Amino acid sequence: MDVTQCSTPNKSAKGRMTKDITLAVIHYTGSENEQGAVSWFKNPDAKVSAHYVIARNGEVFQFETITAKLWHAGDSTWQGCKWCNGYSIGYEICGTYESGFTEEQYDSLRQLLLKDVESTAIDSIVGHEHIAPGRKIDPGPNFDWDRVRDWFDIDDHMKFIGGVPFVSKPEELAEEKEVVLAPNAGFSLEEVTVEINSGISEEEEKEEKRETATGFASFIVSIIKMLEKLF
Repeated sequence: MDVTQCSTPNKSAKGRMTKDITLAVIHYTGSENEQGAVSWFKNPDAKVSAHYVIARNGEVFQFETITAKLWHAGDSTWQGCKWCNGYSIGYEICGTYESGFTEEQYDSLRQLLLKDVESTAIDSIVGHEHIAPGRKIDPGPNFDWDRVRDWFDIDDHMKFIGGVPFVSKPEELAEEKEVVLAPNAGFSLEEVTVEINSGISEEEEKEEKRETATGFASFIVSIIKMLEKLF
């Protein structure tokens, strides 16, 4: 797996600890051209980014490190916790609603997920559609969630894969009574709002700016106190 390291201006000033990363979110880019996604994530006007872009040939472009808080989830909630950017890793796979994904892409995704699950507290692997139902539809119906389930076993402490509870046997999955297999049911492809600049919600961005301002103010106060002691 070839990995190219990249940087992006579309990130939060404050990072997070690996122990606080509990969610993996899978997206598709909406295009089969990886260079378009990579260039867009480097554009400060985009206000969107993700930790990985996986090209059709399996090549990986990694933005920052997994402890960086990047902007891929937008207005989102998982298991009652909003603003998924704060506790998730974003995986952008080059493709569209119709295109499906290549063997090379699945192989790279498998390697990335296994590595990240081992080094963080990730216990759920979901699509953008699961954390923003009705607003997002990726990675779509052509993504093979069964394949992802085969990469893990019950000892990996995984709770959800593909938006449904992870269990050790398929028959157990069929017995689940409260599983929502189609979170976007009732929405046609045309009715779903596709927002390119949705990597960070307005509310989350305001909170980011408030935290930055507070942190800067605290820094200034500490400098003043230090100078007072000196003089």
